[in-house]
Amino acid sequence: MDRPTSVTVFGVINTCYGVLSLCLVVFSLLFQALVYSGLWEIGNISLDAWGMSTFQMIYSIIGLLASTALSTLLTVTGAGLLSGKSWARRGSVLYAKIGAIVVAINVVITIGITMLVSDAMYEATGVELTQEQIDFTKRMSVVGTLISALVPLVHCALVYRFMNAKHVIAWFEKAEWDGDDGVRHADE
Repeated sequence: MDRPTSVTVFGVINTCYGVLSLCLVVFSLLFQALVYSGLWEIGNISLDAWGMSTFQMIYSIIGLLASTALSTLLTVTGAGLLSGKSWARRGSVLYAKIGAIVVAINVVITIGITMLVSDAMYEATGVELTQEQIDFTKRMSVVGTLISALVPLVHCALVYRFMNAKHVIAWFEKAEWDGDDGVRHADE
């Protein structure tokens, strides 16, 4: 039985998406280090003056840790799928479940922060904004959050669907058996 196309496709997609995500984590770490140190200013607005609460800082750090773990899992399982390892299928399904939950939690928290805290953040910058401008910015933030959640949610749903397809499960089970002696061999 030939390797299912979905295994190869998701092996490539997961590996690429995972490596790209790890690169973004590094960029985010550098950006946050500059923000928290107060070394980076945009125009006359110091980024440390954005008024981030302790909760926002902790949330941001936890988000980076979760992103690092999920990106690493995605990269490793992508490479494992390309190698035909059955643990990679199980890891991909695990990623899909955890990833969807993390995205949903992130959407709820981000929208909550946007609606509850952003007025104070805008005031802390010292930039004069009308309430209409602040409300527009909040709406765009919510729309942006929802749109940016679509890609990872669709990816998680597709990974879950295709890695649980009967023919994919059967292929991985058959790949673990040696047809000559009828003995099941563990992944190497």
